[in-house]
Amino acid sequence: MLVLVGVLSSIQHLYDDWSSGIKIGDRNGVKWVASACGNCEPCQKQSDSLCFNQKVSGYYTLGTFQQYILGLTAYSALKRSMTAPGQWAVISGAGGGLGHPAVQIARKGMGLRVIGIDQGCRVDISKFSTNDDGVAISNFVKSLTGRLEAHTVIVCTAANSAHSQGVQFPRFGGTLVCVGLPVGEQKPIASAFLEI
Repeated sequence: MLVLVGVLSSIQHLYDDWSSGIKIGDRNGVKWVASACGNCEPCQKQSDSLCFNQKVSGYYTLGTFQQYILGLTAYSALKRSMTAPGQWAVISGAGGGLGHPAVQIARKGMGLRVIGIDQGCRVDISKFSTNDDGVAISNFVKSLTGRLEAHTVIVCTAANSAHSQGVQFPRFGGTLVCVGLPVGEQKPIASAFLEI
């Protein structure tokens, strides 16, 4: 059976008479299954952890890490990139719900040099190119990295353009990590095909 274990960062008192002696800073554990139906076949055989209608702690219930899941997803993507402290990381979708924790974790937690890119940053980089946004952003990244591009690129958005532009930013031997899949009409990645 899986149990979520950690240190309490906050407590929400749902009942006036609640007093368990637990306080912020205490170590605590919470069972993976927050509730089971008690009626399905696994429940009838005393296997509530296999309940067909179970509610998982932190996903269907408050607390138990749910507020940190975005950070965990961003951290996992950054760790998979195997980028070392001091190296360059481009985070596409940096202003979004997944991108902003990625920027903070990369910069403060992992010591990476971060270039955050988001839809609203077009105006700030327009001086680097008069062509489409992808070229302007690529030139911007090159200007910051000494023309070598980034060691890793983390795409934290579902925008098709971010996925197709993302392949332009890694340096030779660099890494591209896409968190999630693009939505809407698929757009080809022009640089993925060689012209013969």
